[in-house]
Amino acid sequence: MSTVLVEEIAKELGGEIVDIGKEVRSVSQVVKLLGVKPSQVIKSLLFIAEGRPILVIVDGESRASLKKLFKNVRMAKPS
Repeated sequence: MSTVLVEEIAKELGGEIVDIGKEVRSVSQVVKLLGVKPSQVIKSLLFIAEGRPILVIVDGESRASLKKLFKNVRMAKPS
């Protein structure tokens, strides 16, 4: 299996990764800090489904619901 860097994917899609310099937990925080629209932000969500981690990446305006796909799913908690 080959390794693909997130930075490469972002560049191919015409985007960029911005280091804000501090932890953010919501799209609204990013919007305020950078002065961008929610549609210009992507968010990564970590779920635990059937005992396995699943990383979901969606745009800043979308919601992710894995309950349609998995019987036992929950958001991962910070450790």
